[in-house]
Formats: sequence, structure tokens, C-alpha cells
Amino acid sequence: MTFVYLIYSGRKPGATKVGIADDVDQRLATFQTANAHRDFVVYKTYECASRAEAFRLEGRIIAAGRDAGWWGSGEWLLMTPSVVASMVEDMLNEPKNDPIPRPQRPNLFASKQIEEN
Repeated sequence: MTFVYLIYSGRKPGATKVGIADDVDQRLATFQTANAHRDFVVYKTYECASRAEAFRLEGRIIAAGRDAGWWGSGEWLLMTPSVVASMVEDMLNEPKNDPIPRPQRPNLFASKQIEEN
């Protein structure tokens, strides 16, 4: 499984990183190692059926954050993780688009009964 995650820093709780990982704990450990303060926290994860689905969701989250004026840089949104998570929940609860119904084509080879006079 692949996950989309929301991570924030204890020092900067008003910023949220959106990312993708197969192992969120390992990804968090990478952040902790690269950060002298080691204060990153996983706020929420969203399980996706495939990496492609995870990339689509991550892209939608970042695009929506950019549209809302929250984009910081890269995968960082300048908004609290609770607000970002609420936005993601709304996205995930949107009704799925039903496929456009195809018109029925007439069967040109169907036998027709001819009326006799």
C-alpha cells in the first residue's frame, strides 16, 4: 500500500507537508534525521490503492492549497494540518462522477416483421 501523509513541525504548526510514502514511519525518520530539532509529527495518513492514486491525491491537495493561497513551496502548505486534513476529507467524500451513458445504437441487423396487406 501507498499512503499520502500530512506532516507538520512542532516548531511551525502552521505549515503542513503533503507527501507520499509506502512506509510513513520510515519517511518520518528521514525527516527527523535531516532536521536538527527532530520535531516532525505525522498528523494524518490516507491509504491509497496504488502509487498512481496517491500521486493524483497528492497533486489535488497541493493544487487546492495553491488555489486557496496556502502554498509555501514544493509540498508545503502554509496552513495548519487540521485545516488541510478537513480539505482532504471533503475531497475524499465528493461524489464520484458517473460515467456518461452511451446512447443505444439501433440494431440494424435485427429482423423486422413486415406487415402484409
